[in-house]
Amino acid sequence: MYYKLVTSDERWFGANRTCYNEGGELAILSTDQTMDEVTALLQSAGISEAWIGLFSEMRDGTMESPQWQLRTGAIPGPTFPTIGRYRCFMLSKDPSGVWNIINIIHKCATTLPYVCQRRY
Repeated sequence: MYYKLVTSDERWFGANRTCYNEGGELAILSTDQTMDEVTALLQSAGISEAWIGLFSEMRDGTMESPQWQLRTGAIPGPTFPTIGRYRCFMLSKDPSGVWNIINIIHKCATTLPYVCQRRY
């Protein structure tokens, strides 16, 4: 897999569209190796928050099947609080240096850098 860090800020939907238009998608952190590669890319650029390819949608108050899973294999569900219709996720480094996948509750319009992925 090839990863590309885009340092210009975009909303989640715009970032996803840009990755798609370039033949890829937002980075999907499905393995520890992928998590390590993406966090190293962000760290080398001095970036502590970025959009990743995890998104889900509420319909009629219930969770639709998410497009992707977390790297642990868990599917985000009721354990992630949801307000409003959409949930977008970002990768964020906390003050102690630990990287976490964060649920951005109803803030998909927040602008952040992002990581695209595509096959070689």
